[in-house]
Amino acid sequence: MRRADFFLGIGLAVFGLVMFVWVIPNQSAEAEQYGMSPALMPMVCAGGIIIFSLLLFFKNLPGKWAPRGEDVVVGREALLKTGLNAAIALAGLLIMHVAGFIAGGVFVIAACMLAAGRRSPVLIAVFSLCVPIVLMLVLRYGLSVYLP
Repeated sequence: MRRADFFLGIGLAVFGLVMFVWVIPNQSAEAEQYGMSPALMPMVCAGGIIIFSLLLFFKNLPGKWAPRGEDVVVGREALLKTGLNAAIALAGLLIMHVAGFIAGGVFVIAACMLAAGRRSPVLIAVFSLCVPIVLMLVLRYGLSVYLP
């Protein structure tokens, strides 16, 4: 797996650099006189991709590779979990479209916690109710972004 992580680190670093240097500056709107630039968050995310891909690259340098006969890590169970999370995300988007952000957020967080193996009803209820509400309040009153 280290061999794949090494090349993945290279690919992600190139992707992040292309996004940071060319795509984001050319595709973002100009900033108004005051306020946060529309390119700030994409630049921060691209910078994070670059930093973490370089860490992945240096962590998996060729001297640490296992012999060629290593097993594939991604199996049937991992693919099923990925598909389940994708289905939960799609259902959450449909619920958000019909019932709003709070209802969709509650569903997505509760369903993901159940899929991840959390069984405490109190923990699931607290997180699935508080996180969407707090996020909506921060976006509305902190950033003036109104969610449906």
